[in-house]
Amino acid sequence: MNSVLYIARKAKGFTEGQLARLLNMDEKTYVELENEVRLLDKDTCLKLRKIFDIPADYFYISIKREATLRANTMKDVLSLLKLPGAGLLPPEIHVKMVAMGTEALMAHQELYAAYHEIDILKRENAAIRDLYTALIEEKRL
Repeated sequence: MNSVLYIARKAKGFTEGQLARLLNMDEKTYVELENEVRLLDKDTCLKLRKIFDIPADYFYISIKREATLRANTMKDVLSLLKLPGAGLLPPEIHVKMVAMGTEALMAHQELYAAYHEIDILKRENAAIRDLYTALIEEKRL
């Protein structure tokens, strides 16, 4: 779930249908975005920025997007073994390369995921603070 999008919508009191209309999309598409069945694009993030008055990149964070990036990275590593010249190495070297590469990649990805999770939490907290401040300002006016 895109928690920043959900929290922003709830904080402003929008229903899924109302926000979908503001974004010029049907409600089903909006629900897919909020539930991360469909990923937000740049244009939609910019529209959300205007609606909620918080930075567009707050909405762009996505756990699913990161999982896709990790899977693509793994495919890239495996494709290295298919390069010309890789076949000249003995099979045991291939096995060691794959094992070492996989371990290094997984360690790197775990570290990256941890840093990314911290970044997500910081951005979500900042978005919540911005929304809270905006709501307080609205009540004062």
